Amino acid sequence: MGAFVAVRFAERHPDRIERLVLLDGGLPLALPAGIAPEDLPAIVLGPALQRLRMRFASTEEYRAFWRAHPAIGPWWNDAIERYVDYDLAGEPPALRSSASEDAVAVNALEMDGGAGYAEALAGLTLPISFIRAPRGLLDADPLYDSTVVAEWSGRLPQLRVHEAVDVNHYTIVMTEEGVRQVLPLLAPPR
Repeated sequence: MGAFVAVRFAERHPDRIERLVLLDGGLPLALPAGIAPEDLPAIVLGPALQRLRMRFASTEEYRAFWRAHPAIGPWWNDAIERYVDYDLAGEPPALRSSASEDAVAVNALEMDGGAGYAEALAGLTLPISFIRAPRGLLDADPLYDSTVVAEWSGRLPQLRVHEAVDVNHYTIVMTEEGVRQVLPLLAPPR
C-alpha cells in the first residue's frame, strides 16, 4: 500500500518529491476477467485483510502466525521479528495488527486504478523506478504480471523497471538479499 500512498503524495505535493521508487507496488493491478472492481481488494489482499480481523493472546502467538506465513516464515530474521513486534497493538489477550482495516480497504479501492488513481499516476512527470518482485504476497505468483508492467512502461516514459531476483513482496525489504537490490535505486542520482 505504501507505493500507492507515495504516488498520491507525489500527485498532491509535486514540489516535495524529486523522484519515486516503487517497491512491488504503485502500478494499478489488472482486474481479472469477471471480477468487479470492488471485489479486487479481497482477491488480492484476502489473507492480509483476514489478519486484520484476528486477535492474538500474546506476542509469541502473533510471531507464530507470521512464522507460519509462506512469504515470511522461511526468511525469519531479526528485522522481520522487529517489524512483527512493531505491528502489534492492543493488550493481551486481544492483540491485533496496528493496521486499520478501514484504511486498507479505502486504499485497496485504488488498486485497479479507480478513483482517479490511474490518472494521477499517468500525470506524474518525475523519474519513477519500479522494482518488481518475482513472487507475491504468498510467495507464489507475482503481484504484477509482465503485461501490466509493460502497459505502464509504455504510458510512463520516465518509468524504469527493475526485476528483483529471488524475493517476494515482503522479503524485498525485509531481507538482506532484497535490500541489496533496492539500495542502489535509493541513492541520489548523479
